[in-house]
Amino acid sequence: MIKSATQYPVHSLISHDANTLYHVPPYQREYSWQKQQWEELFDDLAESEGPHFLGTIICLNATHDAVEANILELVDGQQRMTTITLLLAAIHSILSQNKVVLDDEAQADLINLRRQLVRKQDNKLRLRPQLQGSNRADYAAVMKEAGLPVEHDHVNYLHLRRIWRCYNHFLGEIEEYAADQQIARVGAAQQILDAVNRAIIVKIEVDTHADAFVLFESLNNRGMPLTPVDLIKNRVLADAERLQVMDVEKTFEKWNEMLSNLGDDYANQERFLRHYYNAFKSSLPSVPNATVATRSKLIRIYETLVSSGVSAFIDAIVPASEIYGRITGQIPRGESLDVKLTALGRAQGAPSYMLLLYLLREAASKKTPTSEIESIVELLTAFFVRRNLTGFPQTYALPRIFMDVIDLLADHQSEGAAQIVAKAFGSNRQATIPSASDCWDLCTRTMPTSHDSS
Repeated sequence: MIKSATQYPVHSLISHDANTLYHVPPYQREYSWQKQQWEELFDDLAESEGPHFLGTIICLNATHDAVEANILELVDGQQRMTTITLLLAAIHSILSQNKVVLDDEAQADLINLRRQLVRKQDNKLRLRPQLQGSNRADYAAVMKEAGLPVEHDHVNYLHLRRIWRCYNHFLGEIEEYAADQQIARVGAAQQILDAVNRAIIVKIEVDTHADAFVLFESLNNRGMPLTPVDLIKNRVLADAERLQVMDVEKTFEKWNEMLSNLGDDYANQERFLRHYYNAFKSSLPSVPNATVATRSKLIRIYETLVSSGVSAFIDAIVPASEIYGRITGQIPRGESLDVKLTALGRAQGAPSYMLLLYLLREAASKKTPTSEIESIVELLTAFFVRRNLTGFPQTYALPRIFMDVIDLLADHQSEGAAQIVAKAFGSNRQATIPSASDCWDLCTRTMPTSHDSS
């Protein structure tokens, strides 16, 4: 799982003579650190009597040509690394503006600092932030402002956004530090540079995004770890960018369209990804040892699906998310079917959504009438009301049950869908169990809305 875990001083992690570049995954969470974090970082460095521990970063080796560059994808730690390099940029700005007063050793330190932030041979930025929130463009503009040889496009409203404000904050902090210590700004900048370069960061390198997620689960980090949905998104966008099969911005828009269809509830987003795989498993690329999608297998499953073709993956999953949004009530149409779907949700019928996703997506090609799907929804509602009373079947068994029903529907296309579903669940019930009509009346009147997490 962990390829390596090593502590480095910052001057080695971001070395002036190394070939390493750090890339934040496409459309990772945008830069979000604020004044409190900036102040804490600066104060810790200024007050430290020895090497200050700055925390941990998690990297995935994304190198394709080691001669051209050793590329490390910053799966976690991008906030910290972005802030550190913005502090280094502020230091570079002060030193470069006062170059004439620097002695030979300080001149050499300035050159090395420049190469810590941009690579010597091609002036590529050592750190490439994510695109979201104009982070990448803002970062390049700030580096140019700091006197670094960086090309960048004009950025509107740069001074209003966090990356600029962070850089400007550190300029002010160095000014205040110089006043407190009663030394010149250049001397203050040199002292802070020394504190940054000797500070320690632990770099953990992993082989896969799935390994990274396991680390998120086990490390007690401050802040919110990335979710499987975040990591799958990163893989989609990274493949779109690396393979150049889709425009990255369009891919991001499509991914956001999918999330919009599913709503803000993360549990619903993750359940959709499980249900999508379980519903259409027979027609999707084969994933070894993944007969049923579970939370622990989700990243590995979707890494396989995305690697088989990111464009085809997006074209299939986004329309499916719209159907799922209707099933869950996120995109109601105000029709009779939507009323019945609401009743199914009230009966805690979420485990059956994979079956309905399959039926509604295949409805046009199989010419299944809406009235037949409505009958199936009523039958499922009755099933879940009875399950709520009896506790049977157990939750862990439900995914396999509905996947078996989907297999029956695929194998017996000549028979009506409602008839197949009714046969699958059986028609003989004990007299003490409510009838389907009684269950329907009960859940449409009294049961609170609730979604099972299966």
